[in-house]
Amino acid sequence: MFKYLMIIFSSLITVCLITYSGLMTTLESSSENSAKEEIPLGSFEVWIYDYPMADVQVLVSSQVLAIKNRNPLNIKSIANNEPWKGQIGTDNQGHAIFSSFSYGLRAAALTLRAYERKYGINTLEGIISRFTEGDKLQIDKYILFLSVRLGIEPHQRISIKKYLPNLLRYMSRYECGLTLPDSLFTPYDILAEM
Repeated sequence: MFKYLMIIFSSLITVCLITYSGLMTTLESSSENSAKEEIPLGSFEVWIYDYPMADVQVLVSSQVLAIKNRNPLNIKSIANNEPWKGQIGTDNQGHAIFSSFSYGLRAAALTLRAYERKYGINTLEGIISRFTEGDKLQIDKYILFLSVRLGIEPHQRISIKKYLPNLLRYMSRYECGLTLPDSLFTPYDILAEM
């Protein structure tokens, strides 16, 4: 029994260290992303807990809206006031507030898939132009951020289903200013392989 407790404890410590390392790397590189607000060091508290879907999630309590709302891509509430699955509220800017990051990513995945299925949008330029509010410069910065990380041209046609896991990873990184645990994206990795 003690052996298993030590394994679990060491695993949690490892996850904390990896998360802290990733958080510090993200904070150090946040100066290159001037579209995001500066996040002061020391403003983070990290909790680790088991989510019923068996993925370990890291919750970061900060002043970053996407993190506070557990809505990594800052998805808005649905127009007809029917909540997303797992939605527990709406903030004063119209963003959905979710009970977990898993539900926030689910809403983002459904939104991106709808762009391709309903509207025929299948380029980074098309996705971000529809997804983002803001001026052309901010939209172009977002598109460039994704283009560099995904290794695809802004006008190149893609399968959103195939690129969905990495779109979610990098869009959440852009929106949150930090890298979320990879375990949150595992269901979309599996979906992309099917």
